[in-house]
Formats: sequence, C-alpha cells, structure tokens
Amino acid sequence: MSADAAEAERFASYLRIRHHNVGTAPSTWSESQDGPGGLRKLWEQSDLPANEFADEVARFYSLPRVQLPQLLAASPLLGQFSRRFLRDMLAFPYRSAAGEIRLAIADPNDTASVHAAEIVLGGPIPIDIASFEDIATALTERLGEEDAATTADAPQAHSDDDIESLRDLASGAPVVRGVNELLEKAVELRASDIHLAPSRSGLMVRMRVDGLLRAVPAPPDALPQAVVSRIKILAGLNIAERRLPQDGAARLRIAKSDLDIRVAIMPTQHGESAVIRLLPRDRGLLAIDKLGLSAEARAPDPAPARHDRGHRSNGQRQDHDAGDDPVDVERADAQDSDCRGSG
Repeated sequence: MSADAAEAERFASYLRIRHHNVGTAPSTWSESQDGPGGLRKLWEQSDLPANEFADEVARFYSLPRVQLPQLLAASPLLGQFSRRFLRDMLAFPYRSAAGEIRLAIADPNDTASVHAAEIVLGGPIPIDIASFEDIATALTERLGEEDAATTADAPQAHSDDDIESLRDLASGAPVVRGVNELLEKAVELRASDIHLAPSRSGLMVRMRVDGLLRAVPAPPDALPQAVVSRIKILAGLNIAERRLPQDGAARLRIAKSDLDIRVAIMPTQHGESAVIRLLPRDRGLLAIDKLGLSAEARAPDPAPARHDRGHRSNGQRQDHDAGDDPVDVERADAQDSDCRGSG
C-alpha cells in the first residue's frame, strides 16, 4: 500500500468514527483506494452529502475549504489544461482575488494530478478542498463560457469554411450529374414542378405530373444540402443564407429543350426545402384536339332552344314597364289578348 493509500485508509477510519453511516469496512474499501478516485468511491459508498464530505476532508488534511460561489467568482486558469484531464481528475486551477494561483481539488491524495498541475503552471501550487459536485459544476460553467467566447471570436472563419466546403460539394460531379438527371426526368415526364424536402432519413423528391405529385428516387451519392445548394447556385441565390426564405429564376437547356425555372427555398427543421417550377419555352398553347378530349366533348354546344311567344311577350312587357311610352304598352297588351283569344 502506497503512502497516499495509507493516508486515505486513515481518513476512512476517521470518517467511520465520526459518521456511523459510512458502512464499508476498511479492508473492503482499501482494495480500490489506490489511484485517482479513491476518496470519491468512499464518498459514493457513504450517505454523506458532498459538502459535508468535503468539510471532513478539509478538517482531516488541515487544508483550506472553498465553496462553489468562491470558485465561480475566481479567475479560472483552464486554458493550458485538456478538458479530459480537468474532468477526470476533478481539478480546478484558478487565480484568487489576491492574485495567487491555487488549485481546488476534492481528493488531496491524488498527488499525480497535483504534480501535473504544478508542471503546467510552473511551480508549487497551494491546495484548496472543494466538493466533487462543486468542482464539476464550476468546470461545466467555465468550460461552457470558454466555448461561447471561442465561437463568438471566430464565427466568420467557421462560416467561410462551411460555405466553401458546401460550394465544393455542390460543384462536384456526383451532385451536378444528379441534379441534371433530375431535371431531365422532369422534362421527360412533362412535370410542372419539382419538390425537394429533406427529412431525417434523407431527401424526398416528388414531381407534379398531370396535377398529381409523384415520388421519384433522389439523386444517388449526393447529400441533401449539396443538392439544394446546387439548385441555389443555378438560380443565383446565396448559398450562405440558410435561415431565411429565398426565391430566384434561371434559364437552362435540358434535354435539348430551353427551360425557364422558378426556384423557391424555404428553411425547415431538417434543412432547406426547394420547389422548382418548370416553364418550357418551346411548349406553347395546345390545340383543342391535342388535349385528349373525346369527339363528343370537343363538339360545340347546340343552339339554345327558342322560348314561346308568351315568354317573349312578358319580357317585352317588362321592358316597356321600365319606361317606354304607355300607348305602346297598351297596344302590346291588346295584341297579346288577341293572340290568346284566337288560340
């Protein structure tokens, strides 16, 4: 048993005397107390709260005790350490309000972590005791702040890299060939528009043929965002903008046909969706005999049936009532009476 393990064994005995709820026998715990995590395993096997356990550690080893508010208020010195080291060893190096470099740890028997920190920071470091939970919380908060600061300092660099990478993908042979084949298929089917919708499982492509949407295979060996970016490039849209709707147009030559397209881009949960309206320039208005109608449907409507004289007379009387000469009205009524009498 090493000196650190022997010291940890004495602390376990001390803790068992002060707290009867530490039920693990020293002989059982001593099998796993070597190396980092010895005191942590003892704490996990006990019923003591994290802060109370840290109080006992500070009292037994005669070391200063720090709380979470003190750690969060101090200036962290995490940049020179790997994240894995800090999280695995539960070590929090910081600069105190007095300007002194200190190291907060939960297990003072972990001398390997202390020596590593001293090598990185260039000399002996005073040790403070904090609870396992407080150190983990302080590391989570401070490392998260550093991530946010790093992202804020260089967002444009990452954005530029992403845009160039996306542009390269969209200009690659598989994507260009896939989009061209998609447009050729639409012209062959005489589709009026193409709908591309990204989903969790991939890209769903549908074409509207004779008013109905028909599913077709998506371009193989092409990422959904690369396909949409290729369409945006054809329509002269901004491929860097992926959070706002866009619309554009283009004139293409597909399968020996001149084609005007209208493109609408809409951001969705799984990426950007696209709708392409196809307007063939060589496809004019169709003659009526080309619409696929039967001869009966193409026949003109018969002339409307003529109404009887009575209906016309009534209509004439209504017209006269609208403001014609009263003498003419009486003459028309007399003629109506003669016709009905002779009938």
